[in-house]
Amino acid sequence: MREAERSYSILTPCRPHSYAALSRFDGVIQQGTSLRRTMEQLMDEALRTPALPPPRLTADIYESVDGDAYIVEIPVPGLDATKIDVEATPEMLTVVTRPREQSSRQARRYLVQEHHQEPTSRVFQFPDEIDPDRIAATVQAGMLKIQVPKAAAGRRRVIKLTPPSS
Repeated sequence: MREAERSYSILTPCRPHSYAALSRFDGVIQQGTSLRRTMEQLMDEALRTPALPPPRLTADIYESVDGDAYIVEIPVPGLDATKIDVEATPEMLTVVTRPREQSSRQARRYLVQEHHQEPTSRVFQFPDEIDPDRIAATVQAGMLKIQVPKAAAGRRRVIKLTPPSS
C-alpha cells in the first residue's frame, strides 16, 4: 500500500486546493499522448524515407579538342526536344526541362519512384565568355549535347610575324 501511496503522492500535489489543476493537467497529458503519437509517426516516416536533395540536372562538361568550345552533356531520359529549353547569355547557359505528366501515373501505386516528373533547371557558368549566337544543341538517345563556342574575344590567338623584306 505504501507503494501506491508513494506513486499517488508523486502524481498529485500535497495541497487539497490543487485538484482542479490536476484535472487540467490530465487533459494536457492526454493531448500530449496524441502529440507524442503524432511525433513518433512523423519520426518513423522520416527514418524510413531519408530526406533527399531536390532533383537536379547532372552534367559532364569538357573542352573540345581544338579548345574553341565547351561541350555540355546532360542525361535527359524520356524527354524530347520540345520539353527542353536552352537559353544563353555571354556569361552563362541555362537548361530547363519540363517532363510531361503521365496520366497513368495516378492509377499506379508506387513502392519506389526515383524518376522525378518535376521541372528542373540548372545554370552553367564557364571560365571564358561564350558566344550565345553560335550555340548548338541536340538530343540523341536520351542525352542532351550542347556545343558552347567560346567568344572570339576570349580566345587566344597566335600571330605570326613576317620578316621584313629586304
